[in-house]
Amino acid sequence: MVGRIRQHGTTWFGQPVTFTTGTLVELRRRLPLFTRQPFGTEDNRNEHLETILREPFGGDNRRIPVAAVAQLALRLEVVSRAEGAAQG
Repeated sequence: MVGRIRQHGTTWFGQPVTFTTGTLVELRRRLPLFTRQPFGTEDNRNEHLETILREPFGGDNRRIPVAAVAQLALRLEVVSRAEGAAQG
């Protein structure tokens, strides 16, 4: 099944919303990848924080920082996901 994209007049945080359908693989190709890296420079790091980056996507080749998060919060998210998976 080839996915369909349709524009909608709705916005989210000021950005236009796009609705799409398709298989999980097709939908995943339309979503950006996010990665983590240490917060700060090599010689000036905050060991308690990490930066969340949006990796290059579409025609934009930049790695864009989108958030700074506490490492503890990330660990708690992993525990929460594992707990949800165990419950079915």
